[in-house]
Amino acid sequence: MVALGLAAACQLGGSESVTELSDRGAALEQPVIQLFPQHNLDGWVERWWVDNRPVNVWTFDDQGNLICRGQPLGFLRNEKTFKDFVLSFDWRFNPTTRAGGDSGVMLRITGEDLVWPRSIEVQILPLHSGDVVAWRGFPIRYENGRTNGEFTFKLKDNETFAGEWNHYEIYLQGDHMVVNLNGEVVNEVQGLEDVAGTIGFQCNGPEVQFRNVELTPLD
Repeated sequence: MVALGLAAACQLGGSESVTELSDRGAALEQPVIQLFPQHNLDGWVERWWVDNRPVNVWTFDDQGNLICRGQPLGFLRNEKTFKDFVLSFDWRFNPTTRAGGDSGVMLRITGEDLVWPRSIEVQILPLHSGDVVAWRGFPIRYENGRTNGEFTFKLKDNETFAGEWNHYEIYLQGDHMVVNLNGEVVNEVQGLEDVAGTIGFQCNGPEVQFRNVELTPLD
Protein backbone atom coordinates (compact mmCIF):
# COMPACT_ATOMS: atom_id res chain seq x y z
CA MET A 1 0.00 0.00 0.00
CA VAL A 2 2.87 2.36 0.70
CA ALA A 3 4.24 2.04 -2.83
CA LEU A 4 0.83 2.76 -4.36
CA GLY A 5 0.34 5.76 -2.13
CA LEU A 6 3.75 7.21 -2.87
CA ALA A 7 3.07 6.95 -6.58
CA ALA A 8 -0.28 8.64 -6.06
CA ALA A 9 1.43 11.44 -4.15
CA CYS A 10 3.44 12.29 -7.24
CA GLN A 11 0.23 12.90 -9.19
CA LEU A 12 -0.02 16.24 -7.40
CA GLY A 13 2.60 17.51 -9.85
CA GLY A 14 4.79 20.56 -9.85
CA SER A 15 6.22 19.99 -6.39
CA GLU A 16 9.78 18.78 -6.19
CA SER A 17 9.34 17.97 -2.50
CA VAL A 18 6.58 15.45 -3.25
CA THR A 19 8.82 13.69 -5.77
CA GLU A 20 11.71 13.65 -3.33
CA LEU A 21 9.46 12.16 -0.67
CA SER A 22 8.36 9.42 -3.08
CA ASP A 23 11.92 8.58 -4.15
CA ARG A 24 13.12 8.42 -0.56
CA GLY A 25 10.29 6.16 0.57
CA ALA A 26 10.61 3.79 -2.38
CA ALA A 27 14.35 3.39 -1.81
CA LEU A 28 14.29 2.70 1.91
CA GLU A 29 12.30 -0.55 1.96
CA GLN A 30 11.87 -0.18 5.69
CA PRO A 31 9.97 -2.83 7.64
CA VAL A 32 6.33 -2.07 8.40
CA ILE A 33 5.52 -1.58 12.10
CA GLN A 34 2.12 -2.78 13.31
CA LEU A 35 1.06 -0.24 15.94
CA PHE A 36 -1.50 -2.59 17.56
CA PRO A 37 0.12 -6.00 16.91
CA GLN A 38 -1.63 -7.83 19.75
CA HIS A 39 -4.98 -6.05 19.42
CA ASN A 40 -4.56 -4.46 22.84
CA LEU A 41 -3.43 -1.10 24.21
CA ASP A 42 0.09 -2.13 25.25
CA GLY A 43 2.42 0.78 24.52
CA TRP A 44 -0.42 3.31 24.41
CA VAL A 45 -1.70 5.79 26.99
CA GLU A 46 -5.11 7.46 27.36
CA ARG A 47 -5.46 11.17 28.06
CA TRP A 48 -8.77 12.82 29.00
CA TRP A 49 -10.43 16.19 29.44
CA VAL A 50 -12.06 14.96 32.67
CA ASP A 51 -10.15 14.27 35.87
CA ASN A 52 -11.55 10.80 36.51
CA ARG A 53 -10.20 8.17 34.15
CA PRO A 54 -13.06 6.55 32.20
CA VAL A 55 -13.01 2.85 31.36
CA ASN A 56 -13.77 0.88 28.20
CA VAL A 57 -13.69 3.89 25.90
CA TRP A 58 -11.02 2.28 23.71
CA THR A 59 -11.63 -1.42 23.07
CA PHE A 60 -11.14 -4.08 20.40
CA ASP A 61 -13.92 -6.10 18.79
CA ASP A 62 -13.77 -9.76 17.69
CA GLN A 63 -12.35 -8.76 14.30
CA GLY A 64 -9.48 -6.85 15.89
CA ASN A 65 -10.89 -3.41 15.06
CA LEU A 66 -10.02 -0.64 17.51
CA ILE A 67 -13.29 0.93 18.72
CA CYS A 68 -13.49 4.40 20.22
CA ARG A 69 -16.78 4.99 22.08
CA GLY A 70 -16.51 8.73 21.43
CA GLN A 71 -16.97 10.13 24.95
CA PRO A 72 -15.55 11.73 27.03
CA LEU A 73 -13.21 14.09 25.20
CA GLY A 74 -9.65 12.84 25.01
CA PHE A 75 -7.12 10.92 22.95
CA LEU A 76 -5.10 7.73 22.78
CA ARG A 77 -1.39 8.13 22.02
CA ASN A 78 1.55 5.79 21.76
CA GLU A 79 4.60 5.98 23.99
CA LYS A 80 7.25 5.79 21.25
CA THR A 81 8.22 8.83 19.18
CA PHE A 82 8.52 8.97 15.40
CA LYS A 83 9.54 11.80 13.08
CA ASP A 84 9.59 10.77 9.39
CA PHE A 85 7.20 8.01 8.33
CA VAL A 86 4.26 6.78 6.32
CA LEU A 87 1.22 6.11 8.51
CA SER A 88 -1.59 4.05 6.98
CA PHE A 89 -4.88 2.88 8.47
CA ASP A 90 -8.56 2.29 7.76
CA TRP A 91 -11.30 4.17 9.62
CA ARG A 92 -15.06 4.39 9.67
CA PHE A 93 -17.90 5.64 11.82
CA ASN A 94 -20.37 3.18 13.35
CA PRO A 95 -21.71 1.11 10.41
CA THR A 96 -25.10 0.60 12.09
CA THR A 97 -25.95 4.14 13.16
CA ARG A 98 -23.84 5.77 10.42
CA ALA A 99 -23.56 8.75 12.74
CA GLY A 100 -20.62 10.87 11.66
CA GLY A 101 -18.77 13.33 13.83
CA ASP A 102 -15.37 14.71 14.71
CA SER A 103 -12.20 12.65 15.16
CA GLY A 104 -8.69 12.68 13.76
CA VAL A 105 -5.09 11.51 14.02
CA MET A 106 -2.51 13.81 15.61
CA LEU A 107 1.15 13.51 14.59
CA ARG A 108 4.40 14.74 16.12
CA ILE A 109 2.76 15.30 19.49
CA THR A 110 5.09 17.10 21.90
CA GLY A 111 4.74 18.94 25.18
CA GLU A 112 1.97 18.49 27.72
CA ASP A 113 -0.83 15.96 27.27
CA LEU A 114 -3.48 18.64 26.91
CA VAL A 115 -6.74 18.28 24.99
CA TRP A 116 -5.61 19.01 22.36
CA PRO A 117 -1.80 18.73 22.49
CA ARG A 118 0.74 20.57 20.34
CA SER A 119 0.69 18.55 17.11
CA ILE A 120 -0.34 18.45 13.47
CA GLU A 121 -3.72 16.74 12.99
CA VAL A 122 -5.33 15.13 9.94
CA GLN A 123 -9.07 15.35 10.47
CA ILE A 124 -11.66 12.56 10.36
CA LEU A 125 -14.88 14.51 9.93
CA PRO A 126 -17.65 14.25 7.31
CA LEU A 127 -17.04 16.77 4.52
CA HIS A 128 -13.73 17.74 6.14
CA SER A 129 -11.71 14.50 6.18
CA GLY A 130 -8.29 15.48 4.87
CA ASP A 131 -8.27 18.93 6.44
CA VAL A 132 -5.16 19.63 8.53
CA VAL A 133 -5.12 21.36 11.92
CA ALA A 134 -2.01 22.86 13.57
CA TRP A 135 -2.63 22.74 17.32
CA ARG A 136 -1.10 25.10 19.93
CA GLY A 137 1.17 27.02 17.59
CA PHE A 138 2.51 24.05 15.66
CA PRO A 139 4.28 25.70 12.68
CA ILE A 140 2.73 25.37 9.21
CA ARG A 141 3.16 27.37 6.01
CA TYR A 142 0.25 29.58 5.04
CA GLU A 143 -1.53 28.35 1.90
CA ASN A 144 -3.38 31.15 0.14
CA GLY A 145 -7.09 30.40 -0.07
CA ARG A 146 -6.83 27.27 2.09
CA THR A 147 -5.39 28.33 5.45
CA ASN A 148 -7.69 29.91 8.03
CA GLY A 149 -6.19 30.18 11.50
CA GLU A 150 -4.97 26.76 12.54
CA PHE A 151 -6.87 25.02 9.71
CA THR A 152 -5.52 24.23 6.23
CA PHE A 153 -8.41 22.92 4.17
CA LYS A 154 -8.10 19.97 1.81
CA LEU A 155 -7.55 20.25 -1.93
CA LYS A 156 -10.37 17.88 -2.84
CA ASP A 157 -12.98 15.54 -1.36
CA ASN A 158 -12.62 11.75 -1.58
CA GLU A 159 -14.23 10.17 1.50
CA THR A 160 -16.90 7.46 1.45
CA PHE A 161 -20.33 7.63 3.06
CA ALA A 162 -20.48 7.58 6.88
CA GLY A 163 -20.26 4.00 8.12
CA GLU A 164 -18.09 2.75 5.24
CA TRP A 165 -14.37 2.11 5.49
CA ASN A 166 -11.93 4.82 4.39
CA HIS A 167 -8.18 4.44 3.97
CA TYR A 168 -5.58 7.04 4.95
CA GLU A 169 -1.93 7.08 3.93
CA ILE A 170 -0.11 10.01 5.47
CA TYR A 171 3.46 10.80 4.37
CA LEU A 172 5.42 12.94 6.81
CA GLN A 173 9.05 13.84 6.18
CA GLY A 174 10.97 16.86 7.34
CA ASP A 175 8.71 19.91 7.09
CA HIS A 176 6.41 18.33 4.49
CA MET A 177 3.24 16.21 4.73
CA VAL A 178 1.07 14.63 2.01
CA VAL A 179 -2.36 13.20 2.87
CA ASN A 180 -3.75 10.43 0.66
CA LEU A 181 -7.40 9.42 1.19
CA ASN A 182 -8.78 6.37 -0.64
CA GLY A 183 -6.05 6.50 -3.27
CA GLU A 184 -6.16 10.24 -3.99
CA VAL A 185 -3.97 13.05 -2.68
CA VAL A 186 -6.34 15.37 -0.83
CA ASN A 187 -3.93 17.65 1.02
CA GLU A 188 -0.32 18.78 1.07
CA VAL A 189 1.27 21.09 3.64
CA GLN A 190 4.78 22.34 4.27
CA GLY A 191 6.67 24.41 6.79
CA LEU A 192 6.00 21.91 9.60
CA GLU A 193 8.16 21.61 12.69
CA ASP A 194 10.76 18.90 11.99
CA VAL A 195 10.59 17.13 15.34
CA ALA A 196 9.96 13.62 16.62
CA GLY A 197 6.73 13.09 18.54
CA THR A 198 4.06 10.59 19.40
CA ILE A 199 0.93 9.65 17.44
CA GLY A 200 -2.56 10.10 18.86
CA PHE A 201 -6.12 9.21 17.85
CA GLN A 202 -8.87 11.57 18.99
CA CYS A 203 -11.93 10.68 21.04
CA ASN A 204 -14.21 13.57 20.18
CA GLY A 205 -17.93 12.77 19.93
CA PRO A 206 -18.96 9.87 17.69
CA GLU A 207 -18.06 6.20 17.75
CA VAL A 208 -15.20 5.68 15.30
CA GLN A 209 -13.39 2.47 14.37
CA PHE A 210 -9.83 1.83 13.17
CA ARG A 211 -8.02 -1.16 11.68
CA ASN A 212 -4.74 -2.07 9.93
CA VAL A 213 -2.80 0.70 11.67
CA GLU A 214 0.72 0.50 10.22
CA LEU A 215 3.77 2.73 10.19
CA THR A 216 6.75 2.62 7.82
CA PRO A 217 9.75 4.70 8.99
CA LEU A 218 11.35 7.03 6.44
CA ASP A 219 14.53 7.69 8.41
